[in-house]
Amino acid sequence: MPERCLKCGENTMHERIAQMQHVQGSRTVLIENDRHMFCESCGNVSYLGDQISQIELTVARKIREEDGLLPPQDLKAIRLKYNLTQAEMEQLISAGPKTWVRWERGKVVQSKVADTLIRQIAEQPDLVRSLLSRSGVASAAAQQVLAAIDEDVERQVAEMMRQRLGPNPAVDIEMLVRDTAEAIRRSQREVTARIVRAA
Repeated sequence: MPERCLKCGENTMHERIAQMQHVQGSRTVLIENDRHMFCESCGNVSYLGDQISQIELTVARKIREEDGLLPPQDLKAIRLKYNLTQAEMEQLISAGPKTWVRWERGKVVQSKVADTLIRQIAEQPDLVRSLLSRSGVASAAAQQVLAAIDEDVERQVAEMMRQRLGPNPAVDIEMLVRDTAEAIRRSQREVTARIVRAA
């Protein structure tokens, strides 16, 4: 049944699904099956109730697809990989309050720069370690995850060395691996610090 149009006052407004363009910032996004209210008298287009939420999600999804950005479920998975809260992730990457929350909900799209950093976080536990230290995020849960990752890497490297060196090597493989891993992490921290100072 037609509803009253708030623009022209006629009872000719009804729901329809049609192609619509949406402007978000400097972007124009074409949505093929846009569900909205349309007035036959004046052509006014408006959104009511769940139509608002649906179009926000649809426009954001289209932008992420066009720009090759991570979807909300991947953002959540990366955050949970390190047992971080949404607020901790915001602090970790120097984002404003509730920014990560909006990204995970899917209505707001992260920038390409933020997306690149998040992808690096997903793949580089040592970067997370560095960001935790720099940002002041004191997450015992994340530190436990990082410690478990370190132990797993050290175990795999020690196993590989045992296979190459034989059953009774002349060195303490576990100690050698731990010392080498710590030297690598220390070197990475020093390089990062030099880069930051130079910037």
